[in-house]
Amino acid sequence: MSDKFHPEAISAREAAADDSRQQLFSGAVLLFDGFDGSQQLKSFMRCDSVSEAITQLMESIRTNRLWYEMKDANLVGRSSPQPMLAVFGHFSSSELARWRDLAMLIKEGVLYHRHIDYAEAEAAAQLLAEKLVACYGRIALSHFHFTAIPRGGVIVLGILSYILDLKKDQIFVSSSLPANCQTLVVVDDCSLSGLRFQQFLKQLAVDRVVLCTLCSVPELCRMIEQREIKVEKFVNAIDLYDLGEQRFGENYPKWRAEQRSLMGEDGYWVGIPQPVSFAWSEPQTTCWNAERKEFEASWNLVPPHLCIKRRIMAEQLERSFGMESGGKSITFIDDKQGGFRAAIRVLWVRTDSVISIARIPDTSQFVSCFCLDGVAADMWESLLLHGTLDGVCEELVELYDVDPEVFFLDLMNFIAELTTHNLLARYDSP
Repeated sequence: MSDKFHPEAISAREAAADDSRQQLFSGAVLLFDGFDGSQQLKSFMRCDSVSEAITQLMESIRTNRLWYEMKDANLVGRSSPQPMLAVFGHFSSSELARWRDLAMLIKEGVLYHRHIDYAEAEAAAQLLAEKLVACYGRIALSHFHFTAIPRGGVIVLGILSYILDLKKDQIFVSSSLPANCQTLVVVDDCSLSGLRFQQFLKQLAVDRVVLCTLCSVPELCRMIEQREIKVEKFVNAIDLYDLGEQRFGENYPKWRAEQRSLMGEDGYWVGIPQPVSFAWSEPQTTCWNAERKEFEASWNLVPPHLCIKRRIMAEQLERSFGMESGGKSITFIDDKQGGFRAAIRVLWVRTDSVISIARIPDTSQFVSCFCLDGVAADMWESLLLHGTLDGVCEELVELYDVDPEVFFLDLMNFIAELTTHNLLARYDSP
């Protein structure tokens, strides 16, 4: 046989194919490692099984415009023996940074994400109402006016208006306020940096403002109260964590200073808020693009079936790009219960005639790939499909019209090499 098993990194072969392109990093980026986070992923995706959760996470990633901007990306997930998700492809430095950013967001989402459905939103609005009554009393509140920052704030204001039994002439959904407005309550679903409120406040010709949100970071609440003379109080129902120290450790103050410099006077608080979403929306976060020198939209991860905005986005992307785009693909590896299976912490994907195999170490997020093509690629797929030597020989001897003894010898040598490189595991037949 002329085809051989090639254990060289795929990056060495592919990068040389087109020297005219910018430098590409070829291999696999680990996005999720389920070594100790499988149960949290099930909770995050609201799924009953790990395989369903990984499949849903891949669909959530696909429901992002960023996914369609990647020219070469193949998502690969596996639920057993150890759940993992990675993206294979050839990436520029900026694309690689995006994938690493996604891996970080997935990790934080799995551990800390807070999803607020309609029942919890009503409970949080009830808490807001109780805090407002405790601060001002019902008689005073009956003379306040209320408005909302579109669009999530309008939903919260609607719930709050029923709980407080507001009169119709107390509610406004524009910056055109009545002349007798003395105290204005501004309602929003969340405030993460304070930017939307800062922009909204500039439009208001009123001297006394109370800001109400379902959720925010306590430090942001205090900062707005201290910096804005008009703001008498910031009332918040659900406190969000600041995850900055978990992400950056001792470098968090330096990162905050750099971000503050990039943001200028926009917003009040700089940090990493606990990820949050609502039944109607998932807040759009941003990240700094060093090449373009601007902030751009980052990834959203809430499954479309949990959120109206995400569901509409999925429909829009499907209309614009179709179910598939370019060479991108989504693959879930369903391990057969045969005698041969991909080794633990191994993911693989076929692109055209080449199979790329990634052995994911415990300490690395990006790895180069082993490459199989021709007969070797067919042997790999047949081993995982049939799980027996007899099954592989029966399929491929006929396909290639080769002497069975010669083929069997090559197959055994091939299996030995795969085993040496910890890519293939052999199990006793059940």
